[in-house]
Amino acid sequence: MNSNERKCEELFGLELDKYFKFNSSHFVVYKGFREPLHGHNYKVSVKIIAEKLNENYKLVDSEIIIKIMSGICNNLKHCLLLPKFNNHIEITENEEIVRVR
Repeated sequence: MNSNERKCEELFGLELDKYFKFNSSHFVVYKGFREPLHGHNYKVSVKIIAEKLNENYKLVDSEIIIKIMSGICNNLKHCLLLPKFNNHIEITENEEIVRVR
């Protein structure tokens, strides 16, 4: 096979986009600017692609993915999302307190 030829493979896909929602707050900060704290409603979709199906001829057990993603979104509901690697804020935390400066 030369460099212009590609192996033709069938791919299997699954997209879940109507199950996962959460609302959280955030702010944006960079040099000379800090946005006020405000919230958004977020929607999360999941797309899974694989080259083959499992032994049950399924891509994945969608109920497991729904359970995992629902748990993640439930943990993000009503939270403050912080930019952990932003150079303009300092975040310190211990078991009981998170300080943002």
